[in-house]
This record gives sequence, structure tokens and C-alpha cells, in this order.
Amino acid sequence: MRKKTALVVLGAAIAGVLGLAPTAQASTSCTSPNADDKVCLFQNAPATDGGVVRIDVYSRPSWVPLQYDNSSHYLYAGDGVLTNVSAAINWDLNSRVAFYYNSNYYGPCFTVAAGGQIGSFARIVLTNGRSANDNMNSHHFNRTCGTVYNFGY
Repeated sequence: MRKKTALVVLGAAIAGVLGLAPTAQASTSCTSPNADDKVCLFQNAPATDGGVVRIDVYSRPSWVPLQYDNSSHYLYAGDGVLTNVSAAINWDLNSRVAFYYNSNYYGPCFTVAAGGQIGSFARIVLTNGRSANDNMNSHHFNRTCGTVYNFGY
């Protein structure tokens, strides 16, 4: 089990004892790294702190049930939907994050380098010939799949 996962489980257990609700969000900002080892998933490109974003510290086998922070939009609502994820910043400085076209970490994929960022998924063409922009559906920390990118903005 990753150290991050163990700490999150421990934190959730402590929060339960104290009567606090655990949260899946690492912080309210994607401007700098911190101990949360978060990934920031942006609705629009380029990735900016002022846009619609989901801040996450977990691997997610499907984005279908997940909404952006403070938004009613889902991270994935079907291929090509303009509100789907279009950019990412990986603030986990110790591991890569793999992004998958299908749920359950399946299908065409690419990876964002540790501490890396992709300001626009439109720059990535998947092995199925489709753009990664508005088409990805899951992500996994500490995994490498396909090409490793760090385009920046």
C-alpha cells in the first residue's frame, strides 16, 4: 500500500473518531505542491487555478460519478463532451499519473510525469487516433502507461 493511501486511511479513521467528515479534496488551490500529492483536473485548457477544477488525491477507476469542485459538471459525461477534463497538473512529486481513455484503467492511455503538467490534452493523440481532449475517463497514481508527457502550458 502506498504511504499516501495509508495516511489517508489513518486520517479518515481519526476524522471518524472526532466526528469530522473526510474529504477527497486536497486543498482549494492548484498553484503549488504540498504534502497532499494531488492531481488537479481542469475542465478547460489551458490549466489555470481560476478555472473549473477537481483536486484529487486518489486513483479513480471511473470519472463518471465525479464532479468538479464546486460545480455540477461531471469529469466525464461521454466522449467529446466539452465539460470533460481537458488539462492536468500532477503535484505528486514522487509518482507519475496515468490517464486512460476507458474506465477501470483500460484502453489507450498516456502518463503525466511526476510534478508535470499538460496545459491542454488537445496536444495528445491517442493510439486509437482520437484526441485525449474531452475523452479520458480514469486516472491512476504511481503507474506508467503509454507515452510520458510534461508539456507545461
